[in-house]
Amino acid sequence: MKADKAILQLKYDSVIETLSKKKGITLREALDVFYKSAVYREMREGISDMHCRSDLYLAEEIIKDGYNTKWQETLFKNMSVEEISIKAAEYRKQEQR
Repeated sequence: MKADKAILQLKYDSVIETLSKKKGITLREALDVFYKSAVYREMREGISDMHCRSDLYLAEEIIKDGYNTKWQETLFKNMSVEEISIKAAEYRKQEQR
């Protein structure tokens, strides 16, 4: 189901803000990450009613996807290599379940 464009824009804004706060990155960096994400593409195309999910859920999906993308440096710039490794291992365990 596709949502109204105005509603989607409001949802994009709130997901970007949540992503910025959760990862401690600027709104500009969060904007860049969001518009390169699979979550954005799915929301824009109306796949799986992604716009109905919570802002936090969507931000966490973007972060999880960031482990496998070229923009992971932006998402993880405030974390040590050890912290990133631990988080990546946690996500891999979750994926196996």
